[in-house]
Amino acid sequence: MTLFKPNFTKSKSAKALVLAIWVSLILSLGIVQAVVNAQEVVLFPVSEDRKPSRTIWVTITAYSSTVDQCDSTPCITANGFDLCDNYAEYEAVDTIAANFLKFGTQVRLPELLGNKVLVVRDRMNARYNGKNRIDVWMPTREMAKEFGVKRVKMEIF
Repeated sequence: MTLFKPNFTKSKSAKALVLAIWVSLILSLGIVQAVVNAQEVVLFPVSEDRKPSRTIWVTITAYSSTVDQCDSTPCITANGFDLCDNYAEYEAVDTIAANFLKFGTQVRLPELLGNKVLVVRDRMNARYNGKNRIDVWMPTREMAKEFGVKRVKMEIF
C-alpha cells in the first residue's frame, strides 16, 4: 500500500512556511528563544530554564573598549563581535572575556546579576591562562573601574 506523501519542501515559500510553523511550535512550548532576521532563524536556548552544566568560583574584573585595555580595534572582540554597535543598538552589556571557555558559552553570575545571561565573546591577556578569571565588558572606563574585583560563583551552560 502506498501512502500519499506531499512534497511541500520543493519551493522556497513552502520551506519558509514549514520553518515558520516549527519555530512557532517551539516558541509556544517555551523551549527556546529565537532571533529572526531576513536571512535565517537562529535559535538560542533559554538558560533560565536549564540547569548549569557546572558551577565554579571565578575572579571577575571589568574592562571597557579602549585601546590601552584592548588592541587597535577596541570595539571588536576576539570572535569578531562589535561591542560598540551592540551597545548603541540594544544597550546590552552581556559580553565576557574568558580564556578557559569556548566562544558562545553562556554563563550566569547569580550573586551579582541574578538570571542575566552573559556570553563569552572575547579573550583576556595570556597571563590569565589556566586561571578561573573573567572580564565583564562595560560601556565606559569609569564603570569598569567602579566594578572593581570580585570573587563569585559562575554557572556555566
